[in-house]
Amino acid sequence: MNWDQALHGDAPFGPGTRFELETLGPEGERRSEVLEVESITPTAVGSFSVVLRSSVSGNAFKTLMPPDLLYSPGAHGFITARSEKLLPVTVPAGSFSAGRLWTSEAKESIPYERDEWVVPDLPVRIQIWSRPASAKELYDPPADGTVPVGTTLTRLVRIERR
Repeated sequence: MNWDQALHGDAPFGPGTRFELETLGPEGERRSEVLEVESITPTAVGSFSVVLRSSVSGNAFKTLMPPDLLYSPGAHGFITARSEKLLPVTVPAGSFSAGRLWTSEAKESIPYERDEWVVPDLPVRIQIWSRPASAKELYDPPADGTVPVGTTLTRLVRIERR
């Protein structure tokens, strides 16, 4: 698959499309957010600029679709994807072939790893898994949605296309 050309210049949805995300925390904590497409504009090479508005903050932000999916093998260089191949992932909104992006972050001076699963035809991450970098046994998110203390799992639960 040519990731950058995956959409063939065709927008897979229009303004008004809604993406519902759910964030799970420890002890059954749940938060919901809906991101609604305000505009979708073609850009170079068959990609799109998408403006989304958050139901939580009310703020709008711009993202690109397909998202950047870079892979640099070897010990040197910046690796944003864990694998050069797309991986199967299932979230409540469905099953997808996704790129697994990786980054590090700090929470209260504790190093964390954050993985984000992206697909070429959606402007949102379908899954985000954040955990302490020292918790190597937590490489993959829990399949049953039970989230250990110190971690969060955000996943796409519903798409309402327009």
